[in-house]
Amino acid sequence: MDFSTLLIELAAGFAAGVFAGMTGAGGGILLVPILVFLGLPPLAATGTSNVAISVSAASGTWLNTRRFALPWRRVLTLAIPAVALAPAGVLLAERISADVLLVAFALFNITAIGLLQLKLKVSTQEPRTPDATGIDDGTVDPTAEAPPPASRLAPTMAIGASGGLLAGLFGVGGGLIMVPLQVLVLATPIRMASRISLGVVLFSSVSAVITHQLSGSDLHWVTGFTIAVAGLFGAPLGARWLHRFTDRQSTRLIQVTMAVVAVSFLWRALG
Repeated sequence: MDFSTLLIELAAGFAAGVFAGMTGAGGGILLVPILVFLGLPPLAATGTSNVAISVSAASGTWLNTRRFALPWRRVLTLAIPAVALAPAGVLLAERISADVLLVAFALFNITAIGLLQLKLKVSTQEPRTPDATGIDDGTVDPTAEAPPPASRLAPTMAIGASGGLLAGLFGVGGGLIMVPLQVLVLATPIRMASRISLGVVLFSSVSAVITHQLSGSDLHWVTGFTIAVAGLFGAPLGARWLHRFTDRQSTRLIQVTMAVVAVSFLWRALG
């Protein structure tokens, strides 16, 4: 790796960290496009993105456990199907062409834009009764560690499975899907949903990385760790700026970014 490439990767990781801190979204929606435009094949970009996300999710979850009460039963209920489905996402990504993968990533972005809009609509309505995961100040109801009722077990596991599949397929962690679905389907407060999703992303991204490695994918370990370390420095800065944004502003920033990525990937694949 030459010095100019190292600087580009550090800058990319730092920017992804700032973006993740500012918006509460995972850096994968920036990392994968950046890695693709740096010359990595789409499959290698998704695998390498998962390497970086694994490190950042581990750091973020560790900080969350120190600062907030995290409902680990909910995390694990989501994480078990996520870990199981992440390898399926990797294997699917390996069996489709690079252009199809780019188009699929673009369609995922478009879908996520719609889900984020629904999440924003819910967040601006009257406060709803929170579920057993607690409230936005980080506290957790004592019943949070009780098994979820049967009526919620299936949708909870389905949300985790969708996040794991997306982590393996696109290298984005899956938080952009799991957060709005927890808010919309499980009535989980947004900040709590974000913290829960980050814990799930830790498990799903590690599962995806292991699958990439075992299947012989072209993982760029040095690039992944370089980006991850730079992201760890950028995320706190972005988090400081986050408090200056309303939920609507941060959601719009994510949506605009995803729209630009979707258009650029469609242009690249179909142009």
